[in-house]
Amino acid sequence: MRAQDHFGWVLRRRRDDLGLTQREIAERSDFDRSYIADLERGQAHPSLGTILRLAKALKLTPAELLQQVDEAIQGDTNYQPERKRPHRPRREREPDTSDSTP
Repeated sequence: MRAQDHFGWVLRRRRDDLGLTQREIAERSDFDRSYIADLERGQAHPSLGTILRLAKALKLTPAELLQQVDEAIQGDTNYQPERKRPHRPRREREPDTSDSTP
């Protein structure tokens, strides 16, 4: 398992624990939501700056975030990459009430 896979798992687990969406973490860390998704899937390599910004958004110190990643790598946590995330009901879209006829 690659380090970025473990980082992504820790990121997703912490985000879920805080009850936040990818969009909310993206807004808090000033990243695009798709970049957060790439990180969670292990398809992006976080830089030091990324780690610093994400740690703050996740209410962790950078050391705590990296410690959790290290523990996942060492097998000290219940690393479950296939873990299903809790179901979050989709928000209902407001009906389009604008009259678009000319």
